[in-house]
Amino acid sequence: MHTALGIAERNMLAKPGPWATASPWPVALPPALFYGERLMPLSPDRKAAAAYLNRLKERLSFARVLNEAEPYFKLTPG
Repeated sequence: MHTALGIAERNMLAKPGPWATASPWPVALPPALFYGERLMPLSPDRKAAAAYLNRLKERLSFARVLNEAEPYFKLTPG
């Protein structure tokens, strides 16, 4: 998890912007960050990843998915 977050953080810092569209894995990043944070809170040195996750949580579509999935969170670790 630390390695993957390091790669994501480096990519976000190298290609700044509000979304990971320039990332090699823009579709995989949101769920990985969300569930990764549930298992292991983001460390303070992962500012770009934390900011990206906060922007995702503010998006209506992402918030809706989280709201609909909430009853099932008890079935996942974290």
